[in-house]
Amino acid sequence: MSSSKRASMMPAAPKPPTFLASTLIIADQASLTGTHLITLGSNTVVHPRTKLNSTYASITIGNNCILSERSMIGLQSEATGNENEGVLIENGVVVEVGATVEALSIGEGCLIEINARIGKGAVLGKLCLGMECAG
Repeated sequence: MSSSKRASMMPAAPKPPTFLASTLIIADQASLTGTHLITLGSNTVVHPRTKLNSTYASITIGNNCILSERSMIGLQSEATGNENEGVLIENGVVVEVGATVEALSIGEGCLIEINARIGKGAVLGKLCLGMECAG
């Protein structure tokens, strides 16, 4: 009996260097790719189908954060200027389903709502609300 699945001819995505806290909860289906460092803090939860892409710059996620499914964290295109510092998400941040975060910094306790897009170079202070914007 043969399998109907075909093997991919493409090489696997590069495995990024990581620093993972021992109390981190990360789903098997979460995707960590890239070449820059990805740091995930303690008591942080990474749901299935979350994508962390460190191809263009590093990603630092603080403690007690929740990264919901289908969210995308990290720069999606080449970094310019101060964007080379990467993406910093401080402690206690919740990124909801389908949100994209390319921001330079997301302050402590922020809530990034469903399908929100926080663009490159953005800086959110403490306890901010990132919402979906009509385009």
